[in-house]
Amino acid sequence: DAISGAVNLNADKFEVACMHVGDEYEPAGAYDYVNRFSVVGYPSGYVDSRAYVPNFSPSSYTSKLFADLLAEKEMNYPTTTGISFTSSLSGSKITANVNVYAKEADDYKVTVLLVEDGIIGYQNGGSNDYEHNHVVRLVMSDTSGDDAAITSANSVWSKTYTGTVPAGCNMSNLRVLAYVEKPYGSQRKVQGVSDVEY
Repeated sequence: DAISGAVNLNADKFEVACMHVGDEYEPAGAYDYVNRFSVVGYPSGYVDSRAYVPNFSPSSYTSKLFADLLAEKEMNYPTTTGISFTSSLSGSKITANVNVYAKEADDYKVTVLLVEDGIIGYQNGGSNDYEHNHVVRLVMSDTSGDDAAITSANSVWSKTYTGTVPAGCNMSNLRVLAYVEKPYGSQRKVQGVSDVEY
């Protein structure tokens, strides 16, 4: 599919999170994402919280749009932060210790998600044995990201997140995804990729 194709084109640069809505995989807060991005149809794809990628056919074309957006991001919005974390699982309690390293003082957002791969189940328009990957099972931060105000350059922001793994998750197929965003605010949004809505 389009997302797998995009990941294959840039395997070390994409992290995927699929937010299910209206089925048994829907996490608490899923509709906050729907409202945040004004989602009107499924699937809807977003890159870097700023660019909407329509679900074009063939999927190879959509994969290329994702890859083009990555290239645009790297060219026009240089990285000013890094993130690292450790996670642990004790019974059904998940803990993630997150550190954000910032070259520039600014207001950032940090999002922490618990993601499950290899879920076999129903797919709308498909079958009952579809393999779902990158499925968000728990939002450990605020759905729009936690405020991470960094007041001086070359600083570190740290926070510990905890949550309870939802019943029915395959504990061996879980992983934590943590990411940091710098809100675009009044920054110019470069529109260098056609067929993408910003």
